[in-house]
Amino acid sequence: MRFGYVVAAVAAGALTACGPAAEQGPEQTRAASAAPSSGAGAARPEAGLTAQQVRQALPDRYAMGAWEPVTAGVTGASGHLGCPSDQQCKGRWFGHVKWRLNNGLTVTFQMTTFGAKADADEHYRQQAARFAGYEPLKAEGTFGEGSHAYARTAGGLKGYYLTTHVGAVVATVIVERGGYEVTLPQTAGMFVKRIRQAEAGHKPDATLPRE
Repeated sequence: MRFGYVVAAVAAGALTACGPAAEQGPEQTRAASAAPSSGAGAARPEAGLTAQQVRQALPDRYAMGAWEPVTAGVTGASGHLGCPSDQQCKGRWFGHVKWRLNNGLTVTFQMTTFGAKADADEHYRQQAARFAGYEPLKAEGTFGEGSHAYARTAGGLKGYYLTTHVGAVVATVIVERGGYEVTLPQTAGMFVKRIRQAEAGHKPDATLPRE
């Protein structure tokens, strides 16, 4: 059964869908979403999330409803953090998943884990300073322990971004090929809840608002 969600209804329109530059296809995305729970017991945020917990925190089919998966993956964080050595990157993960509506609107979720909250805080401050010059956006709501939203154009495509830090995780949500006013705060709020659930040692089950 396919659920209808508020964000899907608001985003409906005459946008033209565009083909994904897929790293992995929908089947791999579904496989990641269906992975078993990492087990009972509280997580230790200071130790960072495991790769399995990252896969579970990324929004799955149940969380996204009418959206269709495009790409997904969880890899070591080395190439994404610019770590100077393999040892300093050990245990850090970069996870991402991209979803698309049938009108072409896309939303991408990205998260980078750290071994300690202080490291995540520092990386978040670096990110905020890096993108301070871009067009600021107003996103209704409170996201994580601090967030900044902005618009930027890359490769001729304008995207709407919200970056936040949640415990020992820095996360970003990107909306492209459509309006962000409803989609960005709804998807970011849901993502923050899923990350918090993973950091508390629970299997994430937060979803987009249902009609």
